[in-house]
Amino acid sequence: MRSILDIASENGIKVVWDIHAFMGGSSNGTYTGVWPSAPQFWQANFNIGNTSTPLTEAGIWVVEALIKWVEEGLSREQRNAIAGLCLMNEPAHLSVGEGWAEQDKMLDWVGRATDLFRWSTLPQTGMKLYINVVETAFKNMNEGFEQTFPSWWTEHTTADERSSWAVIDRHKYWTWEPECNGCDEQGADGQPVCAWTCDTPRGEVEEHLRGCITRWRDRFGALFPDGLRAVSEFSAGTWRHGPTACRDLDLTRSYFQMQVDAFTEIGIEPFFWNWKMPYGPIFQTGWSLKAILGTEAEGLPGQCGGDAGGEAEGPPEVQWKRA
Repeated sequence: MRSILDIASENGIKVVWDIHAFMGGSSNGTYTGVWPSAPQFWQANFNIGNTSTPLTEAGIWVVEALIKWVEEGLSREQRNAIAGLCLMNEPAHLSVGEGWAEQDKMLDWVGRATDLFRWSTLPQTGMKLYINVVETAFKNMNEGFEQTFPSWWTEHTTADERSSWAVIDRHKYWTWEPECNGCDEQGADGQPVCAWTCDTPRGEVEEHLRGCITRWRDRFGALFPDGLRAVSEFSAGTWRHGPTACRDLDLTRSYFQMQVDAFTEIGIEPFFWNWKMPYGPIFQTGWSLKAILGTEAEGLPGQCGGDAGGEAEGPPEVQWKRA
């Protein structure tokens, strides 16, 4: 981790440490460390000697250790390379109706973790806390999120904190949105399973995507009208199944740019997921920023599928904004 910060510092790059995997698994997915087993973080205990302690408490110890490491364990240059911390990625993601996490317990933990950052020296240094939540952890999903979290947010943070270090952070992938995704996959009845197909005229596709992005963006702004906001994960993937997703690079570059423009237009800080995936060429045009920028080498040793060799295309017309 220090080496990453050294490289970032030397190249003028800022890092957000986003903790994805907690003991026992704090969400559901392949990155949790326990998949395909059910996550246990929110309900199980562990033993130290003859003492039984909740895993959620161990998670708080991790947060405390991370904050202390940033405060005391780094050089000034390393610390200056950190833009912020996200103390848990997508807490209780996909827990609705599964019985291994409760909405209120999740929010209580997020509140405790937020307090630890608040009471540290980090807010005074200009470092930010990205407080990430996901709709799949709330009763009734999107509706439950909207009914619960905006009020929780204003109750647990002040206007001054929201304008200085407390960032409301969300993730958005339209690849899982039935009204917005695109693919060449057909259902049992032979009809497309997505909102549009990859051979739909480009103008129609872009108009459709722009509407999806703008509606969600505007709703985000309405729910959280003040303070710092981020989308720390988004992609240009059109469909969750790589072989039938739309992989035209001109389309995914346009899709990428539409999202960046829409988010930054109202002050939402965007982070593309992810930087590269050199050994998954079928996913690159939607999920690799290097591929979208035209800087990913092709035909790397060990690639799974795809054509080898050839030159990467030149970079697209992309506008970048520095904070």
